[in-house]
Amino acid sequence: MNKTIVLFYVRDTSGCSHARLRWLANHLNANSEKYGNIQVIVSLAPIFDEGILAQTRAIVCQRFISNQDVELIRRYKTLQPKFGYKLIWEIDDLCWTHEGFSVPDYNPASLRINPAVSNMFRDNLQATLPLYDTIHVSTDYLKHCIEQDFNVWNVKVVRNVVPKYLWNCNKKEHITSDIVKPKILYSGSPTHYRTPVPINTDPNNPTGVVGLTGDWTQPWIDFIKESVRNDKIEFTVMGCLPFFFEDIADKIKVYNWVDCNNFPGLVQRINADIQVAPIVDNVFNKCKSALRFYESCAVGNVLIANDFIDSPYNVIYKDCKVCSFASKEDIANTVFNMCKKDNYNAALDYQYNFIEHNHHYIEDDTYVQNYLASF
Repeated sequence: MNKTIVLFYVRDTSGCSHARLRWLANHLNANSEKYGNIQVIVSLAPIFDEGILAQTRAIVCQRFISNQDVELIRRYKTLQPKFGYKLIWEIDDLCWTHEGFSVPDYNPASLRINPAVSNMFRDNLQATLPLYDTIHVSTDYLKHCIEQDFNVWNVKVVRNVVPKYLWNCNKKEHITSDIVKPKILYSGSPTHYRTPVPINTDPNNPTGVVGLTGDWTQPWIDFIKESVRNDKIEFTVMGCLPFFFEDIADKIKVYNWVDCNNFPGLVQRINADIQVAPIVDNVFNKCKSALRFYESCAVGNVLIANDFIDSPYNVIYKDCKVCSFASKEDIANTVFNMCKKDNYNAALDYQYNFIEHNHHYIEDDTYVQNYLASF
């Protein structure tokens, strides 16, 4: 029997599930005949209908790490001989403690994932990872962490990609003169820093969180503030305004968050020259992918980001890399050097070639066939 159903179990409605599963499901369903009549069912709740399971080729379980997930995957494993589907675990972030490192304190998720929770996640993964036929991860570094911590060797890197059907924009033409005042965009989520919460001294309801700048090191902050105040850059932020830029709020543009399907269109309409992606050197960031770079490649914004050993941004254009210990002046030199016509055009060409030749579009058949091979 030619099984045609694939179940994608997603664990959120934010960018993670879209980038890893939801947008791919849309593409596969829209091109079902091309890919063997596959139909993807995206669900937040488990499905045990026998009529569906009899037609199911694979079950992809995003971020199954809770105690309830342990019972779910054991049940699916028990039913696997009867229905013959593949079981795949899907993850693209470090969610347990690896060599003493877990979710960094500046990420708001760290307020929920304390050491006890992290240990629970590790125990649950120790029990369930051997039950999967394949494990999908987004980076080589994350693959290494899983192999080292859990002694499983069926880990497959499925790199993050972007949907051309949403980033459907014309390629930018080469600029013909140097950029005098670059339009710089920051579109990172508020998980890259921690917004302070005022202290409530009520003993019955104590609250209060100290603000942390996180991936925004002081040289980056100083560069942005000084450049904005001196009218050297036009700075734009998507989503909420980072608390450390509140004193220049009247001089920058802030766009409210939009849903994931409208995010690419908004980035295109902002029409920036440069995007920035500051990150610090830690295990959590090393497990991340260069998704912001792929988006910048698609839209034609030159990306400047931090580069260090095993940084996800090792792949960006050579002259756009900022080292972990860069000073404010180093960052400024990198940014304004990329505003020179020849440098900017070279980076633009590199990015367009990178995304095409490295198969970072969902519609790329090399990417799709690599994914389907797991089934």
